[in-house]
Amino acid sequence: MGLTKKKSIRCLLISVIIMALLLTGCSENEGVSLPSIAGLLSKPKDDVNASIFSDDYYLGIDYGGSSWGDYYDCISLYVIICTDKTVLVLAPPVEDSRSEELVKISSIKMDDKNYENIVKAVDRERLYSLKIESEKDVCDGYSEYLSLYDKENKLLKNCGAYMPTNEEFREMYKVVYENLPSEELSKIRDEYIEKVREYDGKK
Repeated sequence: MGLTKKKSIRCLLISVIIMALLLTGCSENEGVSLPSIAGLLSKPKDDVNASIFSDDYYLGIDYGGSSWGDYYDCISLYVIICTDKTVLVLAPPVEDSRSEELVKISSIKMDDKNYENIVKAVDRERLYSLKIESEKDVCDGYSEYLSLYDKENKLLKNCGAYMPTNEEFREMYKVVYENLPSEELSKIRDEYIEKVREYDGKK
């Protein structure tokens, strides 16, 4: 009986020491990935739930634009995927294409299956809570962001980074990008860039 009690106390002490080490490691380095507790560390905060997100805008994403080439090659459109399966296409005004202001230039109806794929892959509460870090050893890469909106359809949070290292985020981003109506968006982008070129040529 005495031996069993000693073993129980020893096990308890070992458990306390292990938990202390884990908690110390997490507080000093949030990038540490510990499979046994990874799910607990990355759960959404208590105050983050579906009630904070827009009923109209599911999420936003940049479309097109390379990270090399001339100015026109790098122009991106901004896309908002709406809950009614409409894709809003936005860009700066043609007469000020370097502006941070965005105006609606078109809209497209999304295929039901593509929309369902996006909603299935991207849980907004989960996305909001993810810890997403940049790749620090790369100087020539790209940025990936998914945007979330609040109840007033205003930007709530840009989720992403320059060369994001979080695999879960990268998978979400990939699914969203691959399910966009790319043929229509490419055509809209080409037409927008042509208008910008023409406008710039008149200066």
